[in-house]
Amino acid sequence: MEDLGPEIKETVTADGVTLRYHEWNPKTPRGVVIGIHGIRSHGAWYSGSCTYLCRKGYRVLFPDRRGSGLNRGDMKSTVPYQRWIEDVEHFVRLAGRDLPGKPVHLLGISWGGRLAAAVAAAGRVQLRSVILSAPGLVSLRDYTPWTKLAIACALFLKSDRGFVIPLEDPALFTDDPDEQNYIAEDALGLRRVTARFLLESRRLERCAKTGFSGIRIPMLLLLAGRDQIVDNDAVKGLYNSCASGDKVIKLYEKARHTLEFDPCREEYYADLVRWLDNHS
Repeated sequence: MEDLGPEIKETVTADGVTLRYHEWNPKTPRGVVIGIHGIRSHGAWYSGSCTYLCRKGYRVLFPDRRGSGLNRGDMKSTVPYQRWIEDVEHFVRLAGRDLPGKPVHLLGISWGGRLAAAVAAAGRVQLRSVILSAPGLVSLRDYTPWTKLAIACALFLKSDRGFVIPLEDPALFTDDPDEQNYIAEDALGLRRVTARFLLESRRLERCAKTGFSGIRIPMLLLLAGRDQIVDNDAVKGLYNSCASGDKVIKLYEKARHTLEFDPCREEYYADLVRWLDNHS
């Protein structure tokens, strides 16, 4: 059987930073999917869907965000949120150079949906569509008032103090005990961030929500019915405001947050491929 496992590759961004990424590459690509992971996760979480997409003829590039996963480094080196957007745009251009004429799609998962929406709204790169999987555009999880005060003090003092991401319980992501165990033991998963990271993440959220209504490319929105991380009703409101004339929404009623780790995963994979086939 053909080996469709990922290669680990590197690319140098415009500001001279080397970023590592996973690449799944079929023999005859029909198009390209750029994956964007969540705040706690990294590209390896999504190897199941990426392998499935590769088997169906789609090349997948899945970079790990600066400071996360394969690119985990100094937690103190948080960049302005615009740099996260530019990093995704870098990979879109990279895909376009490698496979000229092939459609490029964004797949933003959880917090990555926030970033994917911001990239789509900016409109600086050529995309065929954007897919938002349980996108973290409006969160149900937040810090206590005392922790928020501590974050504000850390910002004022330019402190490098780390704050635990309020997603510690693996049961927030999935009901599957094996997947919960994977999340709990994941050595590359991000658990603490600086106040600066939280500030830039909030700025990215505002950017994505402000620009959402102006997104005009095709959009697929996939929601988990039992999500305790994302405010589905608020996200649906953003979806309704979107200017795209080609948009589809689907709810997996019994799913938790991470569709990749849910019993509905095969249905989820098939829905991704159906969308890509219809827009390629």
